[in-house]
Amino acid sequence: MEYLAVLKLAGRVFDCTDYEDLRGVYVSNRLIINYEGRDFTGAVLYKCYPSSFSGALEIAPHEDEKGVSLAGVNFAGQSLFGTDFEGADLRRTKLEYSSLQNANLQGANLSGANVEQAQLRGANLQNANLQDVNFQGTDFTHANLEGAILKNVNLQEAYLGSANLRGADFQGADFQGAELDGANLQGVNLQNADFKGASLENVNLQNANLEGANFEGVRLLSANFEGANLRKATLLSAKFELRSLEGANLQGALTHKPELQKLGAYYIGPYAELKGANLKGADIEGQDLQEANLENANLKGANLERTALEGANLRDAHLQGANLRNAHLQGADLRGANLERADLQDAKLQGADLEDANLQDANLQGAMHDRMTNLNYSNITQAQRRSMIYVEDEDEAQD
Repeated sequence: MEYLAVLKLAGRVFDCTDYEDLRGVYVSNRLIINYEGRDFTGAVLYKCYPSSFSGALEIAPHEDEKGVSLAGVNFAGQSLFGTDFEGADLRRTKLEYSSLQNANLQGANLSGANVEQAQLRGANLQNANLQDVNFQGTDFTHANLEGAILKNVNLQEAYLGSANLRGADFQGADFQGAELDGANLQGVNLQNADFKGASLENVNLQNANLEGANFEGVRLLSANFEGANLRKATLLSAKFELRSLEGANLQGALTHKPELQKLGAYYIGPYAELKGANLKGADIEGQDLQEANLENANLKGANLERTALEGANLRDAHLQGANLRNAHLQGADLRGANLERADLQDAKLQGADLEDANLQDANLQGAMHDRMTNLNYSNITQAQRRSMIYVEDEDEAQD
């Protein structure tokens, strides 16, 4: 479809034949056609194309028809096969279920657009601004995304396996359930991206920035991580060959494989040695850290909901703002721990030692304690005590 036809479809064309008198008319952001011999005296033309109409007041005219904005236009379900949108303003457009196969979107701005379940097979999106776009379920087969900006995009269930992704910026992108088998992600920025449930077999991640990325439970068989930055990444329950991580930076990454500790990763499991570890904001929900040593660890804002911490050493740990809902802390050593603003709702604190702990503004609603729970010298309030549940024995706690 030609660009002019797209503009007509979008209502961005001003056809002079539709008006008997153009004198004093106001036209904004339109492609003007059939203007030959028409009188524009006193007309105000704002961001229009073409320009140089005698007698008209022209403000910020466009240099060509592609400068005419398509922002906010509804293209949902339209067939736009092969359309030339190069450099076009497509911010906040509605393109869900549309066909954009072989379309040219090079350098276009689609920030905030909805492109859910669209067909982008063979499309050229090189250097396009795709920030905050919803691409859920979209097909990118053989699409060119080189150098594109895709920060915070929704790519859930999308297919990107054979797309060109080199040099693209996927910071904060959501790839949950996406298909990326065989993808070339060399040198790509994937900081804080979420790959949970995605398929990433045989991918090239050489020199990629994967800091803080979430690969929990992901199959990464035959993946190449040479030179990749995996600092603070989550590799819990991920399937990968150890040799594939040679040369990668794993400082502070979370793993179930003790062998990776020598590369700077944190082993998450029973009896883990995490004294002084920096786990600020880490997502360790539902993990098994029984008898682990977390003395003086930084767990500020960490998610420890339903985590097994029975008998763990959390002495002097920094747990400000941490989520400890339903956490199993029976017999844990929390002496001197800072639990300010922590959420301990329904936590199991039987036999836990919280002597001298900071419980300021902590939520203890429904937290279980017994005669062995030590709260001496902590700053617990009477209101907090009343919100807790006292249990006589283990059977009652289970009930």
